[in-house]
Amino acid sequence: MKLQHSISRFLIYFAIYSLALAGIAYLLAKWLAPAQLLSPNFWLMFVFIFFLTVIAYVLSVFGLSKNPEVGTMTILGGMLIKMLFALSLFIFIRFKSDENLLVLGLNFFSIYLLFTVFEVISLLRILRHQIKR
Repeated sequence: MKLQHSISRFLIYFAIYSLALAGIAYLLAKWLAPAQLLSPNFWLMFVFIFFLTVIAYVLSVFGLSKNPEVGTMTILGGMLIKMLFALSLFIFIRFKSDENLLVLGLNFFSIYLLFTVFEVISLLRILRHQIKR
């Protein structure tokens, strides 16, 4: 029950957070239209990293619920897998397209870091509640 509550709560808050980020990115791109602010592959990276973050969080929570002593290793493993898949997408896009590398890199790392910060904060909240028990 606790596991299901944690995952559903994360999904709701993460969806709201992601929609807010998507809205901000869309509005900035429209307001600053002459400047190329978003990469042509921005939305592909956004959706891909969104789902990677959800998968990494769910795996981390399952690891924490099964064995809290190994939970930190599960969190690090999930984040490592997320980073490897995300960087694989970045490298694939980098070599398959002829777009501005600076814009592509800034878009990728901003999405990745913003989603990772949200994931880490959510996982720290779970760890804080486990320490109190």
